[in-house]
Amino acid sequence: MISMRRKLITVQIVIVSLELCAVQHYRGQMLKRTVFWIILLVICLLFVLVSLLVFLVVDFRIKMMPSVSSKREDSKINASFEKGSILNEIWRDTKHYHYNFNYFQLKQSKNTKKRLKVRDIGPFVFWEKEVKDNYQEDMEQISFERKVSFVYESNVSFRENPGVIILNLPFHSISEMERLGLTKLKARNLMEVTTPTKSKIHLFTNVTEFSNEISLDILDEARAVDSKIPEKFGWLYNLKNAPQYSGVIKLEAGMKNSGDRGRLISINNSDKTKAYSGNCSNIHGFFRELFPPFLNETFEVFIEEICRPMKFKFRREESVRGIMTKRYEIDENVLGSINQPLNETCYCRETHRCFLYNGVMELYDCMNIAGYVTLPHFLFSHPKLKNRTNALFNSRSSHGSYINIHWATGLVMRSSIKLQVNSHLYPNYTTKTFGRVTDCLGPVFWFEREYVLSNKHYKMLSSMNLTLQDNPVLQALYVYSPVRMILYFLSMFSGALVVLSIVMLFRARKKGAEHPRESMTSPHW
Repeated sequence: MISMRRKLITVQIVIVSLELCAVQHYRGQMLKRTVFWIILLVICLLFVLVSLLVFLVVDFRIKMMPSVSSKREDSKINASFEKGSILNEIWRDTKHYHYNFNYFQLKQSKNTKKRLKVRDIGPFVFWEKEVKDNYQEDMEQISFERKVSFVYESNVSFRENPGVIILNLPFHSISEMERLGLTKLKARNLMEVTTPTKSKIHLFTNVTEFSNEISLDILDEARAVDSKIPEKFGWLYNLKNAPQYSGVIKLEAGMKNSGDRGRLISINNSDKTKAYSGNCSNIHGFFRELFPPFLNETFEVFIEEICRPMKFKFRREESVRGIMTKRYEIDENVLGSINQPLNETCYCRETHRCFLYNGVMELYDCMNIAGYVTLPHFLFSHPKLKNRTNALFNSRSSHGSYINIHWATGLVMRSSIKLQVNSHLYPNYTTKTFGRVTDCLGPVFWFEREYVLSNKHYKMLSSMNLTLQDNPVLQALYVYSPVRMILYFLSMFSGALVVLSIVMLFRARKKGAEHPRESMTSPHW
């Protein structure tokens, strides 16, 4: 009995010793895990704090630079527009714009009650060269004679086809003039005289000819009846002959009040346009790439192609080649809205000539073309306009107009003005080809007048302390969004690890407190 009892005691001692060793081992493991989670927690907290500090410092440094929206005096910035200043030299030397055309090629020759099928092709790029002759400037105004020419750039354009099939805008314009009572011409009779064997409702032409100038038999016949019909047709041809596009331009100099710099005073010594009536005939808004410093949240820019200003609204701050700018985008209701259709404003001289849908404006009074202008792909227009034409998807980024302006100086870094020209198509047309077409606006082409600050002018800004180039760290953190996105992602990941570390520490503490209690209360004795 005694030996058995001794054996039992020995066994129990061994068991207790093993349990104590296990407890010590468990506590050692828990201690190691606790230390690991504590170290991870500290590292993640430090990374999150450093990231937040970096973002705060960078944003503060950027906002303290003279390129972002805070009015303040800074001796390093010379925002003066006096003759000989950098801003004045840049604006006077601005000569080149991209004039990009995108044409809507018809997918089929005949149209039924189904939607009109077109395909967007382009861009076809022209250099718009501007010359400012007889430049004069005083304390009150700037005056110069503006001369414009267009040169086709085939090397940067879409592959030139032998020709494109597009809607015959000259013919549709004459037909629309007949429908609206603007002329006594008979479009069907003209069609029979000029094209007795083949319908020219669809025009087969090449892009450069259609853009610059094209001679058609139908124009010659129409001009014999109505002298208002132009001898030739071409969008750029019409622009060069439009009084609001080339001529003597007078602008506010902004020497007395910098907020007026660039405001349009008159074109060809007239402060009114004949295109519209009432207040809409007044020429106003800023002109091209000349703006004052510290612009408001909204402003208007005079658009020569439609003889009227268009409103732009502040959208966001944006970096352009290392220079912080304010990005202004075109107002959604610029061509009328549901609450105020364009036919209820003075931009519509006669109601029966204006579309009832918002987002459409007639061109006859401005360009002598019975066509209609919208934003590209019917952006911000009534949904019915787009739904009646297939395969036209629009987006604000691709088809909207914008201007990037350095706010403290009024310097334009880049701009893009986009508009679309359309023909009105309707059933029971003057020829059988379009006898069953759905009443719609047929898109012919849309254009973009693009301006980008040249490398030469960009180098002239180095003395104005506008860029982030001198500080590559700031440039990497602020200008290049991928770097910022990586930092944001790592910060969020570190924050998640902080939460996980805290949870694991609480679990380890709870297990460490429960395990020894269970061991000591086990009934081994």
